[in-house]
Formats: sequence, structure tokens, C-alpha cells
Amino acid sequence: MGVSVKKSPEAIYRIVEKLQTIVEKSSRDKLFRSYAADPAFRRAIRIHRHLKALEKEILTESTTGRLSLSKDRSSDQIVIKICQDNIRYQRVAYLSPKEFTLLKKNTEVSARLRKCKAAQRVA
Repeated sequence: MGVSVKKSPEAIYRIVEKLQTIVEKSSRDKLFRSYAADPAFRRAIRIHRHLKALEKEILTESTTGRLSLSKDRSSDQIVIKICQDNIRYQRVAYLSPKEFTLLKKNTEVSARLRKCKAAQRVA
């Protein structure tokens, strides 16, 4: 019988940070093959992909839409709202404080988020 080991959120976020630093596709593929069966790794992959998609949208939004930040007082999560008025699109993302910190590691995204009026109250 296999023993199930539940990893802490901190361990999952360390995996996400590692994924963010890997640039070479071969290294990333090797990591995927090594840990593909690990539930914590799969969770980290989902978080990493979610943050990458947000990065892309935030940087795209900078020329064609609006971006706002707020804090959900009931859950202590950061709320990022991306609006694209020209195509009537709106995305709302809820991030934990740690996920928000990981998102801001991208200097371009961090600069764009600082331009938001509510950024000082959130971070």
C-alpha cells in the first residue's frame, strides 16, 4: 500500500517558484516526467499556468483595456479584475497573498499593477 503524504501550501508554492525560474524546455520536461504522479506537483502546475495566463492578460490589457485591484475582506484574497471593453470581456481572478507575490515577480507585471489606483491598499 502507498502512503499518502499531504504537502503544505508552502511546499506547493516553492514548486511554483521553481517552475517560474526554469527557462529551458528540456529541464522543465524532465521535471514534469519526474513528478507527474505527485498531487502537490499537479496543484503547483495548475497555479503556475493560472499565473502565467494572468501575466499574459495583464500585459495585453495594458494597451486595450482596464485593470483594477481590490482585496476581498472576507477571504483575505487579492481580486484582480481585467476588462476589455472593445470585446465586452471581463475576467476576475482571486489570488492568495502568496500567489499575488509570485505574480509580481515578473517586473513588467509588477510595474503594470503599481499603476492601478488601488494597488497601494492591496499590497
